[in-house]
Amino acid sequence: MKIGIPVLHAMALALAITVLLGCSSPMMRPAGAINASQDYAVINFMRPSTIAWMVGGGIKFNLWDRDEFIGFLEAGKCVQYKAAPGDHIFLALAFNSAAVKANIQSGKTYYVLASPRLTPMGVSDVALEVLKPNDKRIDEMLQSLKLSTLNKERWDADWKKSMGDPASQKIWELHQSMVRAVQNESVEFSVMNPQDGR
Repeated sequence: MKIGIPVLHAMALALAITVLLGCSSPMMRPAGAINASQDYAVINFMRPSTIAWMVGGGIKFNLWDRDEFIGFLEAGKCVQYKAAPGDHIFLALAFNSAAVKANIQSGKTYYVLASPRLTPMGVSDVALEVLKPNDKRIDEMLQSLKLSTLNKERWDADWKKSMGDPASQKIWELHQSMVRAVQNESVEFSVMNPQDGR
């Protein structure tokens, strides 16, 4: 079994992004439902509420599509993302990182379950599960989750400001190493195929 992306690298990246950008809720805003079209697919990153804050309920997961920031995923929320057809690498960062290597088709909607899990060290990791189109949990979860989307203008402004300092450059290098590790298949990841969409 392949090893996961180094915990310290993922932790450093997730925490640094949180500190630099405040990980504040205003970075995310409520959204209406997005439907897939002939030009793009829709990826739903779903995170049901957790019953205990000690199992990661308060940790916001950072979501990425390779180099593009998707948003912060909080408990009880669903982040919808328009994605061009073809190959993608989706990353979720908490005190570790989880990845999905995807090949998606336009006109389809895909579902990824993001779950916190408590490690023996007492920190909250993230796990990603690609849900099959007939999974009964999808419709149940969508009824209870609030849709949110990235305030892209604010993200772009804050990210550009932060990229001038050496710490931010180091963060970006860590992020790039994670993407390369998934591309090289030297780490563990989930797979999303075109037929996994509805």
